[in-house]
Amino acid sequence: MFVVLSSNGFIAPNAMALALNDFPHAAGSASALLGVLQFSIGAAAAPLVGLAGPHNDLPMGIAMAFFGVSALIVRALLARRPSPQPGLSPPALPTPSGAGTGQVPPPGCAAQPGPA
Repeated sequence: MFVVLSSNGFIAPNAMALALNDFPHAAGSASALLGVLQFSIGAAAAPLVGLAGPHNDLPMGIAMAFFGVSALIVRALLARRPSPQPGLSPPALPTPSGAGTGQVPPPGCAAQPGPA
């Protein structure tokens, strides 16, 4: 239990930063949602651990293990699927004049504008 609690100071801030990285336009709302979820889950778990009695710390260890496994399951279910590897997808067709790409065709290219 000591290892889990002492590593929480390293993991929690980095996990929060990574979670907010995907929503820079709504970082305040996303941060508020994460805070509400943390406090709500803590408020629901505390009485459940207290119902088991004050005799030992086994109920707290069980609750910590349960919520850790639950977090892994939720992460696995909600994780984004990786995009296909670049070598597996068909290559994009280049535009003849480089229009819309910001690129200028090399000299002597058929798409190079000639004298009018």
